[in-house]
Amino acid sequence: MKLVANQTRQQECVDRTISWLHHVFEVTEAGGTVQMDPFYPRNDLLTAEVVGGVIQNIESIFKHELERFPGYHRTAQGISASEYLIPPGFDQMPFSQQVAVVQGIDRIFQEYRDTGDMVRDPLCHLEMEASRAVKTEFEGKSYYFCSGTCKNKFDSNPGAVLSGKLEPDPPLL
Repeated sequence: MKLVANQTRQQECVDRTISWLHHVFEVTEAGGTVQMDPFYPRNDLLTAEVVGGVIQNIESIFKHELERFPGYHRTAQGISASEYLIPPGFDQMPFSQQVAVVQGIDRIFQEYRDTGDMVRDPLCHLEMEASRAVKTEFEGKSYYFCSGTCKNKFDSNPGAVLSGKLEPDPPLL
């Protein structure tokens, strides 16, 4: 996903993402859980591979930052030199909670995405970059889809999709 070019907006996105991750860490440290949204419209994109990759990247970034700037993090978090700085441990959470973490990040990123080449799937109404969409032609017009599943459903009955009479299948998670 391409973010907006405006650096102020990019920094806002980073700050909100860090805030979200900090919130999740505080909730789980207090013994709570974060709940995934089973109705999140982009769940079909959040496969186990995608969620695992995002969680692993978060852990790697935290480890890298802690190694690179230990003094800053100790001061910012009020930790003495005898205490250990640790990454958040999101990789140890149950998968459904990892999905909730990634959904939160995705929601934030959706607000800051560059919509210059965005298209909307006429079946599930998901927005995506045109370069990542599956394309088909119908009556001289191009239609874009989030997946082969939506495209195949459209191809089997384009009139029903365009009239809104054919609904998408629920996301599989």
